[in-house]
Amino acid sequence: MAEPAKGRADRGRPARGGGGLGGADRRRSWPRRGRQDHGSSRAGAAGARPTRPREQPGRADEGGSSRRRGRPGRSRLAAGAAGAGLAGSGGSRRYGALLGCLVVAVIIGVVVIFCHFRRRKYKIESSKKDIEVAEASVEYEELTCKQMSIKEIYNATENLRLSNIIGQGVAGKVYKGMLANGWSVAVKHIIKNEHAETFLREVTSLSHVRHPNLVSLRGYCDGQDECFLVYELCVNGNLSEWLFGKDKNLSWIQRLQIALGSACGLWFLHIYPEGCIVHRDIKPTNILLGVDMEPKLADFGLSRCMDIGVSHVSSEVRGTFGYVDPEYRHNHRVHAAGDVYSFGMVLLQLLSGKRAINIQNTTKPISLDKMASMLIREGNVLEFADPRLNGEYSEEAFDLSLKLALSCTGHKQQRPSMEQVVSRLEKALEISMGDDDKRNTISFVDSFA
Repeated sequence: MAEPAKGRADRGRPARGGGGLGGADRRRSWPRRGRQDHGSSRAGAAGARPTRPREQPGRADEGGSSRRRGRPGRSRLAAGAAGAGLAGSGGSRRYGALLGCLVVAVIIGVVVIFCHFRRRKYKIESSKKDIEVAEASVEYEELTCKQMSIKEIYNATENLRLSNIIGQGVAGKVYKGMLANGWSVAVKHIIKNEHAETFLREVTSLSHVRHPNLVSLRGYCDGQDECFLVYELCVNGNLSEWLFGKDKNLSWIQRLQIALGSACGLWFLHIYPEGCIVHRDIKPTNILLGVDMEPKLADFGLSRCMDIGVSHVSSEVRGTFGYVDPEYRHNHRVHAAGDVYSFGMVLLQLLSGKRAINIQNTTKPISLDKMASMLIREGNVLEFADPRLNGEYSEEAFDLSLKLALSCTGHKQQRPSMEQVVSRLEKALEISMGDDDKRNTISFVDSFA
């Protein structure tokens, strides 16, 4: 019975020796384990830099026991570093993935923008090509004289409606009309059995000849009993309407510009590469005026084309009284100088506003060139000027133009070429423009005086 009591006594007091040490270890290791676990959890929560546990004084045995148990402090540090490394590698992977997505997005955006501008450039180039093709098609139509059907002619003129008549010539009536493509045209109706030759000459002369100062032949229609010539429409009528019309008038500059343009058209005909074309009927009614009052020579029904190297051809006298070269009337020789004479008469009319043949009395009519020569001999040059100019012209340019006109109506050997006529008219226009600018400047200064 004493043995059990002794055992209880031993448990009640501290034991010595190795058993006591073991008891001390158990007592002191409890708070140590709690602190180690707490530090370990903090290091794991931080995920980066685990704090090293501080050694407390009086616990050397605890440290020794820790080293003896396999150095648990260093193991926890290694575990914290490993956790931090894992966390860092995870952030790097996320950053790399984000950077890769951004690069892909930029590449896709660049490709989309490139494709957009490429498609836009293609559309612009395609539209430019379409415009160029359309312009080339229109230009080709303007430069081409095509054969038309009777139906097209009647549709354009509303079945030759009387209210569409805009003129009457020797060969027939002239109607205004509109083609299916929207072009405004003038249609000349020709009775074939009477003026078939006129039709053939016009088609032959104008179908392939193009110049800004020549009326364009858009097309023609060759029927059994009738035929038609389709021209571009000149909306301002002809020069005769402006020279002799009651409600119309031309300024001095406009008159010079019309003379210069008409001379350019004749010069082009006389030096045509395939042979000299002689108009043979230059007069105010055959000089049409476009939208900007630009002159266009018309009515080539009497024209003759001479082969290269041929100076003249023989023909019966054709033309309009008062504009026909007197030498042509005598020798029946068609020559470019005959057009120069006719142009000189037109230029005299532009200067004076008078008819080609003036009847001062019933017994002796006088031509316009003889009247001008007589006034020059008497020293009354300015009396030849058109009163409707109201003195608003350059006297120097007027004198130069009058002398030029008289040289055109002089003897054949003394007549200038149309090239020389163009050169002198350009000089007269230059002088007039300079004087006009001076007058405008003086008027502007006077308005502030």
